[in-house]
Amino acid sequence: MKINPNDPINLFGFKETMANGEFGLQFKGLTKREWFLGMALQGMIAAQKGRPHEHMDDIDCARRVIQHVDALLSEINKERP
Repeated sequence: MKINPNDPINLFGFKETMANGEFGLQFKGLTKREWFLGMALQGMIAAQKGRPHEHMDDIDCARRVIQHVDALLSEINKERP
């Protein structure tokens, strides 16, 4: 099953009148990628509690989370037999 990481996590949308008088459907909130990033960051921070000798700085932690989430999304979107 392929997913678009830029799709919203919720299917909540609303109609908005555009300048030309037409209606468009707008979505507000987090994308799937942003949601995965938040969940992964929460897990990495929680995993460091009680292990100060393995503490990462904030930038390193953020980079690792992004790498993990991008790898996850890539694996999800691979063609399967």
